[in-house]
Amino acid sequence: RQMKLFEIFFGGLLGAFLFGRPSPSSPVGKLFQWVENTANGENKPTLHYFDIRGRAEAIRIAFADHEIDFNDSSFTGEEWGRNSQYGLKAKWLSEGKLAFGQVPMLEIDGLSIVQSHSILRYLASKYGWYDSYDASTVTQIDVASEGTEDIRKQLSTIKYNGKLEESEKQELYAKFFQGDGIKWFGYFNTMVAKNGDKFIIGTNEPTHADYLLFDLIDTAETLCPEHAKPLVESLPSLSQLRNRMMTRPSLAAYLESDRRRK
Repeated sequence: RQMKLFEIFFGGLLGAFLFGRPSPSSPVGKLFQWVENTANGENKPTLHYFDIRGRAEAIRIAFADHEIDFNDSSFTGEEWGRNSQYGLKAKWLSEGKLAFGQVPMLEIDGLSIVQSHSILRYLASKYGWYDSYDASTVTQIDVASEGTEDIRKQLSTIKYNGKLEESEKQELYAKFFQGDGIKWFGYFNTMVAKNGDKFIIGTNEPTHADYLLFDLIDTAETLCPEHAKPLVESLPSLSQLRNRMMTRPSLAAYLESDRRRK
């Protein structure tokens, strides 16, 4: 078995030299990933965020799906110290790590990257997830990704409105999922339907748009299960995409593990 792995790896090295990095989903690609993870050792990526799913969850999902080992560094709101000169926010700002005073932040390759979409794009570039895609395909991935942000912002406006009672927020969530939410999630259902049993923009493997959409659906159902869950179930292509994501072995293992925030 060891000799076989040796042959596969060095065959992969030769192939990479001649034809470029192998597909991340191929056996050789997975072996490359394992070698990189092992070589990184203590230099593995560190993701900093609150001890919740939030804006970091799509990144955790991507790491899990690609079996990339990383440090998941969480902290409390008190440790973050939003308006304190002694908290992590002030410390990282003084060190020049937080471009906009926000997290998630990924420390990787000597960089401190913020903005969740930018982090996902960097991971795709670093690990070669899109190496076989042309500019048109990568642009479609970005279009779908930004569409998830349009929905998330509408939900966040309700969630983080400190002037509203929880009952008032639930009323606004219900109004959204019975109104504009049908339109917005319908856009994604149409997008997925065009591509049959593939992923959101027709790729054979998930892209960061799929991770963001998967997390968005989960977020919506957490915020307003009474109305969001029936809406998603009424959109067959979107539901099927979600099921395809949930049955991917490495991702499924993460979703069922104690690493997954409740």
